[in-house]
Amino acid sequence: MAGLIGAWEGPKPEDTVPQNRGGGELAMRKRSIVIFILLAFIFGASVIYIPKWQLHDRGIEDPKERIMLENQLRGSLAQILGWTLVLIGLYFVMRRMTAAERTAELSKQGQVTERFTRAINQLAASYTSGKKRLEIRVGGIYALEGIARESSEYYWPVMEILTAYVRENASWEAKTQEAGERLKVVGRESKADPLYTLYPKLPADIQALLTVIGRRGLSYLNGEDHRINLAQTNLRGAMLMGANLRGALLMRTNLHKAKFTKSNLSDALLDESQLEEADLNYANLQGISLRKGRLQRAYLMGANIRHGKVAGAFLQGADLRGADLRGADLEQANLEAANLQKAKLGGANLRGANLLGASLEGADLERADLRVCDLRESNLRGANLWGAILQGANLLSATLEGANLKGADLRVANLKEAILLEANLENSNLEKANLQKAHLRRANLRKARGLPADLLSEVETLYAVKIGSQLKKQIKKDYPHLLEKP
Repeated sequence: MAGLIGAWEGPKPEDTVPQNRGGGELAMRKRSIVIFILLAFIFGASVIYIPKWQLHDRGIEDPKERIMLENQLRGSLAQILGWTLVLIGLYFVMRRMTAAERTAELSKQGQVTERFTRAINQLAASYTSGKKRLEIRVGGIYALEGIARESSEYYWPVMEILTAYVRENASWEAKTQEAGERLKVVGRESKADPLYTLYPKLPADIQALLTVIGRRGLSYLNGEDHRINLAQTNLRGAMLMGANLRGALLMRTNLHKAKFTKSNLSDALLDESQLEEADLNYANLQGISLRKGRLQRAYLMGANIRHGKVAGAFLQGADLRGADLRGADLEQANLEAANLQKAKLGGANLRGANLLGASLEGADLERADLRVCDLRESNLRGANLWGAILQGANLLSATLEGANLKGADLRVANLKEAILLEANLENSNLEKANLQKAHLRRANLRKARGLPADLLSEVETLYAVKIGSQLKKQIKKDYPHLLEKP
């Protein structure tokens, strides 16, 4: 463990604890006694002789009157000198208290340094066989947590040591990453699978470290100037529910089946990380970077992913029900068979994304960019696509029943065999769109652009469709069967 702390070892005990403390205190006592004797002598002499000196030239002949005046002067002088001594005493008391407080503080610092050094040594505890002594290491981890809470001076060095320990003892080798690339999109590995042996159970010391890091009170840009660095580590199955990992560095990290329920991962960097089957339900992922991350079958129900950078990520079969993805960048993301029911995707960038067979029932896609998006066989029943850009999108056999496509751009879109029953296509642009065998029963096509009669001639039915009077007359004349009840 020496390599972990070589750059910073904290203040040394000899720099913080006063040397020869007993000899210094004895010399101070002797000086105090000498000063007390001198002050007592001066006080007594002053009270006896100063009144006599003051009345020496007054010409008072009566001995009784002279003694009475001397006593009065002595009383006044005694009060003055008494208060002076009190003030001097208070001064010395304050000095002594200040010195005692400083000594106590220095002593405390020395104790913290000693505890710090002892805890570091515990992190390296091993049996003679080389096997880790986990019970001692875990004790050292929690000891360091206590030091970080007590001392602001040691806080960040402790965090650096803990994260360095994880990177050193749970590093994710390149061969393991390559194996992770071969994980199946559908299906689960078993203990008999070679991949299972590459992801053993998370050791107790690593889990303890993650618990300590996750429950710290500060975070990046909120008391910390640097990001917690856990990049390229193997944290498979880590328990991090409710953890504070805001702004953490977790790029190319194995987090397969990790538990992040209600955790704070806002502004964290997880590019190219493995999060297959990870539990991120109701987690705060706002502003997160997950470019090319692998989240197949991950649980993201109710997660906040607003303005997340998820371009090129693999989210096949992921559960994103009710997730907030407004303003997120999902360009070229693979969301095949993902569950996005009632998800918020307003203003999201889904250009070129794969949503084959995805469920988007009741989702909000207002003004979302879905250009050249693969939405074949997807379920968009009751979805809000107001003003969405679907230019060149493939909606073959997609279900858009009751969907709101008002003002949507559907130019060159493939709507072959799509179900658009009772869909609202008012003011939409359908120029050069493919509507072959599309179901438009009771759909609203008022003021829709790019809808010549010959384009509509290919649809399955136009029964009870709301269209312009001129276009309706032409269809009634040339294709009357389309207006009949199926």
